Order: sequence, then structure tokens, then C-alpha cells
Amino acid sequence: MLDALRGVAAVGVVIFHAQTWFGGGYLFLHGDLAVDFFFVLSGFVIEHAYGHRLALPRGGAAFARTRILRLYPLLVFGTVVGIAVYLLRNHALGLPLDRQVIADCLASLIPFPALWRDALFPVDPAVWSLFWELVVNFGFALVLYRMKSPALVVFAVALAAMLIVKSVAAGGLDFGPYRTDWAFGGVRAFYGFIVGMLLLRRVRSYPQAARWSHIWVVIFVIAMLSANPPRGIWSTGYELLVVILVNPMIVLFAARSAPIVPRIEAWSGAMSYPLYVIHAPILLVVGGVLARTHATAYLPKWLIGLMIVVILVGLADALNRWFDVPVRRYLGRRLA
Repeated sequence: MLDALRGVAAVGVVIFHAQTWFGGGYLFLHGDLAVDFFFVLSGFVIEHAYGHRLALPRGGAAFARTRILRLYPLLVFGTVVGIAVYLLRNHALGLPLDRQVIADCLASLIPFPALWRDALFPVDPAVWSLFWELVVNFGFALVLYRMKSPALVVFAVALAAMLIVKSVAAGGLDFGPYRTDWAFGGVRAFYGFIVGMLLLRRVRSYPQAARWSHIWVVIFVIAMLSANPPRGIWSTGYELLVVILVNPMIVLFAARSAPIVPRIEAWSGAMSYPLYVIHAPILLVVGGVLARTHATAYLPKWLIGLMIVVILVGLADALNRWFDVPVRRYLGRRLA
């Protein structure tokens, strides 16, 4: 079931960033909180797959190799597409190809935040969470996997307190992609990851969920990411509730649920990462095409939005099948 939710969460992020093409907000209005779901899921999966291996001889090197092979091929592909779109967009706007623009492009390939910009990842904004994913993975390999559960609980509580204080002060959880509060993106990432680790360590003590119950979880996730509480403290409180409590509960329940349609759920999980990586630059391209063709004059916006999602999901599936899997297989053999 976790694979199915990966796909739902990735589509939620896409629709959140494509609200303009849906004619206003009514679906996945809090799709950005799916990023925090991914952090929890990452901690859960990585603790399961590597928590016991890192203590082995050369365990750290094997972990680094595996994570780089998993993340970097698509990250580089998405970044190259993003650089092309970024440069073309700057050219269309009459902006010069100066040192800052070149530095933006080079930093995005690492990836590393462009600390000289207000938006830290101007080439592909979605990469902010992947940057912190890499940082957290590094922290896991060095320290976190060694920590006992009580110490991780203390760490998680401290991070949750920081999230609460910062969110109340800032009026929401929209921090991480911007220079003014970029370090708190790390707080979001480490909190979710550590909670995911703790869930894995406890999940075997929970009963198996009913076979058909996870359909309701998918419906609940869609409703949760689409909720639109009143702005202000209510909205901030809702975001904190989702990030601190609800996302972990969903991962815990999903981990105990058997798949109903294994192939479809596996496909959903496989296309989620390429979809997340490529959606931002492709949305810019599609937006430019739609603006030039005046498509909104003769097509309803909901249909345009649906077409965009279908195109992006199709591209993500193609990338997974014909780029990511073959490239990772090839590099795995070469680096073995």
C-alpha cells in the first residue's frame, strides 16, 4: 500500500503546483504537505533496508553507493531539463547569462542551494526536498542508525517543538525552498525521517490491517491534502497536525496493509519519483505553450489541468521504464 500512496502523494504535489490550470483551488490545496509524507516514508524504508547493514564492514560505502544510484540518475536528468527551461525562460525575458545564472545551473547539478538567491533552487524548485533527503541520508549513515529509540524520540520531540514555534511565527509550514528560512527545511526532513525510523522499529507489534481498508486510507489522504481550513492559526494548526501526527499514522497503517492490486500499486510507486523530479520544469513548458496557443479560451480549465496531469504521469512512467531503470542497472553493474 505504501507504493500506492507514493503515487497519490506525487500527484498531489503536481496538482498543488498546477492549481492555476485547474481554474482555482479545490483539490490538493495542501499538496505541499505530501513532501513531509515522503520524509516519513523515507525514514521507514531506509531503516528497514539499511539499518542493520551499516554496522557491517564497508556498510557505509555500500549504502552511499545504493542511495546515489537510486537518486542521482533522475535527479541529473530532471536538472538538465530544468537548466534548459531555465535558460530559455531567461532568454525570453531578456535576462543576461551572467555569473549568477551559471552558478545557479552548476549548483543545481550537485544539488546545492543557491544561497545568493531568495529562491534557493531556481532551476527546479522541487529539488529543495531532495537536497535535504541527501543530507538526512548522510546523517543516517553517520549517526542516526546507531541511536537507540529513546534518544530518537527525544530528538523527534525537539524537532517537533521547533516546527511548532517556527510555524506559528511564520504563519505556516511553507519553509525550506527559500533563503530566509531554508534551514527549517532540514528540521522538516529530519523530523519526518526520524519518525519513520521509529515507526519501523515498532511496526511489527501492530496487527495487520483489513485487506480492503486501505482504499479508505487513499480517500483519506486525498481529502487531507485537499482540505482548506480558514487562513491564519487554523491553517497553521492543520498543517502542523498533518506533519507531526497524521502523516506518521498513515505510514504506520499503510505498512500493515496488504496490496489489493499489486501491479498497479507497484507502478504507482515506481512513477512517483520521476514525476516529482520533472514536474516543475515541465509545468513551465506546458504553461508557456498554453499561453501562446490561448488554449484557455476554448477549453475548460479542469480539462486542461487533467491533461497536464496525464501528460506528466505518462512522461514519468516513460522515464522510469526507459531511462531510470536501465541506467541504474547499467551503473550498478559498472560499479559492482
